[in-house]
Amino acid sequence: MSFYVAAYDTEAVFAWWEPTRSDAAGYDAYLSYEGEPRETFLAGARAVAEAHLGTETPATFFIVAKLLDHCGSELRAILAHPSFDLQCQSYTHPDLIRISTDEKTLRYEYLCTHRAQAPDHPPL
Repeated sequence: MSFYVAAYDTEAVFAWWEPTRSDAAGYDAYLSYEGEPRETFLAGARAVAEAHLGTETPATFFIVAKLLDHCGSELRAILAHPSFDLQCQSYTHPDLIRISTDEKTLRYEYLCTHRAQAPDHPPL
């Protein structure tokens, strides 16, 4: 028996592959969660979801939690199907090796991720 496993790294688009980016500035510093990148991201998520629904193929979407602050209702509408498994990468998608000794930043990534997923989570 064969199995097909589909998983998608779902995050904001554009700046992360541009040569002008600065790793020192951090991932979140050069991404846009608004305007064209946001709309392109949602269109891509919608296209992938529709392809999977059309073939009745399950999929896992790994989401950067900060996206939920900017387009959570749209993402929920697109990915609210039992065939889709939603997982969270982190809040802003930092280089976890680079921040591994920074307890404050690690705590921020963890707590903000949970707050984005559950808006009634206590404030930080």
